[in-house]
Amino acid sequence: MKVAVLGAGAIGAAEIGPVDFVLLGLKANSYAACGPLIEPLLDDSTAVIAAQNGIPWWYFHRHGGPHDGRRVESVDPNGAVSAALAPERALGCEVGVSIERRVAGAERVGDHRTSPLQDPERGKPLELDVLLAAVVELAEITGVQVPTLRTVHANSDLLALRSAA
Repeated sequence: MKVAVLGAGAIGAAEIGPVDFVLLGLKANSYAACGPLIEPLLDDSTAVIAAQNGIPWWYFHRHGGPHDGRRVESVDPNGAVSAALAPERALGCEVGVSIERRVAGAERVGDHRTSPLQDPERGKPLELDVLLAAVVELAEITGVQVPTLRTVHANSDLLALRSAA
């Protein structure tokens, strides 16, 4: 198995060549733009594992249900993410961390602002689409009423617009 780590000071992906697995540690709103970065790492059998928050771009890929193959537009706008990261390459993963363990970790860290709180302060795009817009979209697709979630989504969009200005 060939493993490569790209980061500050690392050699380029083109020098590494195809690998068995690519583990993405990016925010989901960066996936559409990551294609040129990881393309040299891919061959016909390379799998992509996205360690991400929220609803993934491949959510309905090979789902088998009535929405099989449907694209979740809020996380894969116009298929831009699927074009960079083909859904058939995706390996889903669940990070099995209990709420108790998360709270204990937060207590150990102490006074700390998570990245969703830091992003607006730094003028970075918010990761709202995979966390919130996708859930609202899934509710629309399935006919579930989510009025409170829609209100939170609308308010969050206003925050995102304000942060971008």
